Amino acid sequence: MNYLAGKIQKLSLRSRILITFSTLVFLISILLSFLSYFTVKRIYLNQLEEQVNLLTRNLISDLNIKYLDLIQPTGEKILARDYYKKELAEKISRSGFAELYIYNQDFEILVHTNLDSIGGNLLASLLLNKRKILNLRIDESMTSEPFRGKDDQWYLWGFYRFHQKYYLGVREDASRLAEVDQLALLFFLIGFLSLLITLIMGWILAARIYKPIENLVSFSREIGKGNFAATVPKNIYGELAILNQSLDKMRLDLQDHQQEKENMLAQIAHELRNPLGGIELLAGLVKEDLLSAGQNAEYIDKISREIHTLKNLINDYLNFSRPIQANPEKINLAELIENIKEILLDKLRSKNISIDSHFTDDYIRFDPAHLRHILINLIANSIEASPKNSLIKIIQRRENEHCLLMVADQGTGIESDHLDKIFNPFFSTREHGAGLGLAICRKLCQENNAHIWVENHTDRGCTFFIRGRLSESLTQKQEGKIELNEKEN
Repeated sequence: MNYLAGKIQKLSLRSRILITFSTLVFLISILLSFLSYFTVKRIYLNQLEEQVNLLTRNLISDLNIKYLDLIQPTGEKILARDYYKKELAEKISRSGFAELYIYNQDFEILVHTNLDSIGGNLLASLLLNKRKILNLRIDESMTSEPFRGKDDQWYLWGFYRFHQKYYLGVREDASRLAEVDQLALLFFLIGFLSLLITLIMGWILAARIYKPIENLVSFSREIGKGNFAATVPKNIYGELAILNQSLDKMRLDLQDHQQEKENMLAQIAHELRNPLGGIELLAGLVKEDLLSAGQNAEYIDKISREIHTLKNLINDYLNFSRPIQANPEKINLAELIENIKEILLDKLRSKNISIDSHFTDDYIRFDPAHLRHILINLIANSIEASPKNSLIKIIQRRENEHCLLMVADQGTGIESDHLDKIFNPFFSTREHGAGLGLAICRKLCQENNAHIWVENHTDRGCTFFIRGRLSESLTQKQEGKIELNEKEN
């Protein structure tokens, strides 16, 4: 039971609602079906018992019993038995009973309307109800449980004590019990229909409950990713509306807090840039003096390189804190990649790495400078992570109204523990890395209403994905056809 409960607990909210409602309705339907069946059956049997009791009293009221002592159970035919048999035959025609018989306190049959029909059912019924029969007082009666006869019809036995030593037994037709049994099937069908309706209603109810929760989860996930421009879910009411308002307030608070940090970072970077510029200028003047005096300027070169590194780091801080506002336009990815290949040509040649590109005829809508910065960063990272003589694939694919861009390498991949952290600011696996490269990529994607993520390959390497909007303009192939037609005209 605990194992089953644990399995159900791991299911989705929608599945748990359906299972709970379905199980509850199924159990209630089965219970009500059984209760209804047994209630109807008991009402019918009680009515039948009252009918048997009433008829047996009426039948025996005018029976002359003074000759019963003359009948011996094992004796041959005598006038007393024939007399009572004739009397019972007349009474059975008036009452509608299937059988009538008289027996004594030793449960010996004295008279029976049809001796040939005396069999196991009668004798078994007498023995099964022996104690109750013996406890009957004079003018009291009882009935047995229903049973099926040889003709496969329902009957029941009735027993009436009309004398200290003698009893009247009857076999009453209970064929309507078969109709009652059919009610069990009817109740089952009603229960099945109730279950089906519950599944449909439960599905609708689960969807109405699950959909707002799903929207809230997506909203909170976007907040967790740092997308503070995420749209607040609409049409959420009741208790979930309170949660929605709390999430929205948390989004605004985090946005303000993030803005404060970015402003502080930009201010620090700005304050450091001016002194670094002065230091760089002085280092250049010192170098000129040393060179003019014929002295070694190696240490000044090291200082200049460190200053250059610091300036690049400050630029990264500024790009992260205050990226240039996006100005999306349609971009020809093939031309952009060729431009990036030229920029990274030295790095590609140093490791003999090739870039294999596959593009569709669609334009992606993105800020050109932003996308160029993102792709340079991703391809440079792939070159660094890839072994010599390997391949980097850049693939464009259309997904409904979106353009999916993939950058796949054959490097060592990313540790599973780091997959959810690599886009966080200041997280880096490199010894001297600032940890802002991928964080800036994600921020630039957000500025362009795009989404970036990474997945490891099953063998080796990883793939970075960028999902952006398709340009509302015509595709490259369509525009090419238009230009060709214009030239022909």
